[in-house]
Order: sequence, then structure tokens, then C-alpha cells
Amino acid sequence: MTDKQKKISTVFFDFGDTLVEGRPAYLHRVADLLAEFGFRHEVAEVVHAFNKADYLVYVDHQSGSLSVDGQYMMRFLHHFGECLGVKIDWKTLLPQILRKFDDQPYERALADGAIETLGALRDKGYRLGVISNNDGSCRTKCEALGIADFFKVIVDSSIEGVRKPAPKIFEIALERMKISPREAMHVGDMYGSDVLGARDVEIQPVWYNQNKVDAFSPYRPAHTVEQLAQILDFV
Repeated sequence: MTDKQKKISTVFFDFGDTLVEGRPAYLHRVADLLAEFGFRHEVAEVVHAFNKADYLVYVDHQSGSLSVDGQYMMRFLHHFGECLGVKIDWKTLLPQILRKFDDQPYERALADGAIETLGALRDKGYRLGVISNNDGSCRTKCEALGIADFFKVIVDSSIEGVRKPAPKIFEIALERMKISPREAMHVGDMYGSDVLGARDVEIQPVWYNQNKVDAFSPYRPAHTVEQLAQILDFV
């Protein structure tokens, strides 16, 4: 069987805002926090700006202007501010913002249908994994939520020193699963990091687009879902 003929054997998932969501939602908390610092925007504006900033970071990766992982945060924040139409002195404000963000009360919970979808995929014979831009504790978070045992691999950007949309993080996951890209599917919410990042290494992307964000380029993945359980309709 040639590489092009191989069937999907493995489904990778993004973690935050895909398998797991915050309550209140992450970007709702970001909007509230920005308002505390005088940058008042509707949640819909923050959602759009956040997703567009992620896409622009993808463009930076493609151009070669973002070659060091440590540059990611400031480049993302620069784009985020521009997309909101405001000038933010991130170097001054970011430490204050992060402290306040960490103090905000919220609950981390599984997305609707996550357990059922993971269980159904496993029952169908698929191997499962996580590819996450995370803080080094993705596995611990999965364990706390009772989903770690579903996954053969959990690839955490802070541990690997590389983050989506860089091809390397997807390649690490493929290597650990010992599969070719065409045997894999990746489900994630970010158009740049998850959809285009997976596409570029020939993993089949599934866009979990619960916020109904518009694509920022002509590319559309073959599958877009608003509920995780919809994945079961085409696997």
C-alpha cells in the first residue's frame, strides 16, 4: 500500500478550547482582563483578533521571520494588539496582566461530548494523541480530567521546545506514533496553528470551529465541526 493509499489510523487533538474549555471561557476572561487595563472590546472582537493573530503568526512562520520559539509570545501579542486596533505596551503590561489572569477564578472542564467522542474513536480502533501548545503540564491536566488513558502520546510544546504551527511539533507526534502523516488526522480550534499547521505536514486537519470564525486564507479543510461528536460522522 502506498503512502497516499494509507487509511487514517490516528486522531490527534488540540487540548485547550478543543478537548477542554474554561468556564468562563478563556477569551471571555481575556476580554474582561483587557477591560481592566482600559482596552474595552466586545468578546466577538477579541475572538476575531485572537484567531487572526494566530493566523498572522502562521504567516510569520511561513516567511521565516519567526524562527525561534521564544519569539512566539511577543509576536503573537503584537499582532493581537494590532488586530484589536490598539497600541499596548506589552513589555510593561504583560507581567501585570499575567498575574491578574492567574488570579481569575475559572473551572477547567471537558468540552461537551469529549469523553463520548474519545471512547467511540477508541472503540472504532483509532489510536489517539494530543498535540498542544501548553505550559508543560498537559499530561497532568489530562490526568486530572480523567482522559489521559485515552492517549498514546501527549506532545506538550513547553516540554518539546517548539509549538504549533511549526512542522516539527507535528513531526514529533508522528514519530512517536510511528506513522506517516497521511495516516493521521488533527482536530483543533485554531485556523493557523491547528488547521494550516497540520495541513502543511500532510496531516488531515479537522477544524473545531465552535466560534464560527472565518478562515483567513482561501484554504478550507475537508471537515469543519462545531461539536466534537460530529467527528464520528466521517471517521
